[in-house]
Amino acid sequence: MTRQTYPSIIHPESDLWQGYTEPLHMGHRLPAVSEAKPSEPLLDVVPILLSPGLRNRSDKLLPVVQEFARQGRAALAIEHRHTSGATPPEFVNALDLYPRVEVNKAASLYEVITSRRLEQVDVVGYCEGAVNGAILASLFPNLIRNFVVLNPAGMNDSDDKFSRIAKIFIKKSIQDVKFAVPLLVSRQDPDLATKKLAASWDRIAGLPTLRVLSRMAISPELVRLEQQGVKVAVLQSRKDSLYPYDMVRSQVPNGLSAHATLADPKLGHAALLASPEFTVRAIVQLIESLNDSTHGS
Repeated sequence: MTRQTYPSIIHPESDLWQGYTEPLHMGHRLPAVSEAKPSEPLLDVVPILLSPGLRNRSDKLLPVVQEFARQGRAALAIEHRHTSGATPPEFVNALDLYPRVEVNKAASLYEVITSRRLEQVDVVGYCEGAVNGAILASLFPNLIRNFVVLNPAGMNDSDDKFSRIAKIFIKKSIQDVKFAVPLLVSRQDPDLATKKLAASWDRIAGLPTLRVLSRMAISPELVRLEQQGVKVAVLQSRKDSLYPYDMVRSQVPNGLSAHATLADPKLGHAALLASPEFTVRAIVQLIESLNDSTHGS
């Protein structure tokens, strides 16, 4: 990859990058990979690789890959468990453009592809996964056939403030704690209480990542991917409070293969996890349309 500087991407010497690591990583471990294959004949021989949202855990990702399998697609999803170890040589140049934590997540995606000897994948980048998926695709466009970004990070407008996103996360974390504490004290449902507290901590621990993501812009990279032969599509939820629909829509550049909106107007940022059957169906149909446009051209 030729080293370049992009004015739209935060400069690596910014104070946001210095010494930045993601909280509570457990050292340099192999990522936890969830995968599923259809019992019926494959709808498409190219598997789907899900690049997940911020701190998405395997227990949330497994139902999504299973839904892809039910809809005829082999699928894999990765829970990132290390982010600040040594960066593989193939990805070192990307450190000029992106923070190490995101580059290392892209490297984990690459590790999944190469360890399974996959020739190509369709990447679905959800939320933060749109950023590290774009890094992966920029370095290895030959490995990526289609790239769908769902409710993506990295497409904020210049007036959007990190404080807006932080308030959403903090408010939801407080709500979860208030919900969980009475359940723990009364011992009514300690398992649910534990899950709520874990979710609350994940949001707070993810704030440093969100601060970095709020200053990044992937739109120029998406255009370059199209120029390199990767079909790119943006898929949005109408009720996304984290990355509002109109804001992201305004950042979708000309030259992409598709922009689409989930038909259910009630779905928000977490549509993929909250309604996997509906959202996965929309993703599969969108990828099919990208393939049809390739074959028709």
